[in-house]
Amino acid sequence: MEKKILALMIALLVLAAVVASVALALGGGGGGGLSSSGGFTALFDDLDNMGNETWRAYLEAPDNWDNGDDVKVTDVIVDMFYERVQVGNTYVYTTTLYFAYTGDKWNDPTEGTYFYVPVDRGDGWLRVNHGTFSIEVSSATNLSEEYKPGDRITLETNLVLNDNVMLSFGVWVVENTL
Repeated sequence: MEKKILALMIALLVLAAVVASVALALGGGGGGGLSSSGGFTALFDDLDNMGNETWRAYLEAPDNWDNGDDVKVTDVIVDMFYERVQVGNTYVYTTTLYFAYTGDKWNDPTEGTYFYVPVDRGDGWLRVNHGTFSIEVSSATNLSEEYKPGDRITLETNLVLNDNVMLSFGVWVVENTL
């Protein structure tokens, strides 16, 4: 009888360990969400500071990145909105996605987190102001039907030379979306 109870207890412990492992692998408690340092936080932490500033620093791609390199990021949407424009017989959706940089590498303890990332649009810089920033993506589908704030989304781009002749992030697109 004692052997059966011991065997049952061991089986329950093994089952509990398997359940805990699966929960962690699926993001159920081992990190994730805004407190994790994945996604854009990890990507921006890989960049280099062009000067000595800690507040309003201009970042650049590290030397081991090359023009044409593919970049893929999965992160949590903080907020979003879209605009729909008709082009001929079709609609194009431009969705603005908001994200949060949650690291401390580019934080100035007396001012907060404010830095610039090289991009291939506008004046050539994406501004990260107090850890928040937005990225626009265009698609033939309404992303708000599939994604909501709090959802994880995967975006892809490639590195290109911008008008400032700096290696920068190109146009972002949502993975597996038209």
